[in-house]
Amino acid sequence: MRLAPDLTPVGWFLFGAMVLLILTYLYFWWMVIKASAHKHVSREKVTNRKLTASVAHAKRKGNTHRFLIQITTKGGALSVVQRGIDNVLAGVARYPVLQKVVWVELERVRCSV
Repeated sequence: MRLAPDLTPVGWFLFGAMVLLILTYLYFWWMVIKASAHKHVSREKVTNRKLTASVAHAKRKGNTHRFLIQITTKGGALSVVQRGIDNVLAGVARYPVLQKVVWVELERVRCSV
């Protein structure tokens, strides 16, 4: 008695691809659980005061880098780009200390076929 049906080479390829996808999915969730358990993912509330202290600490250490959020479009939907920019603006409105640290660069890439 066989447990697996007879498969063609294409069937075995698809079966292997599905197993690989399932293992990748399980690995991803294992890493999420592992990161959460080892405190690699912070669940602390962020406040403007904490961000101000972090920026001041970074400046004292000589780290004056800014956060660049680059949005590149390849003929994508304008609503998606607008939503990304709106989310950045909402974050800056919520945490005013980010006004001097974060900037957005919008780049349009033209693709020729």
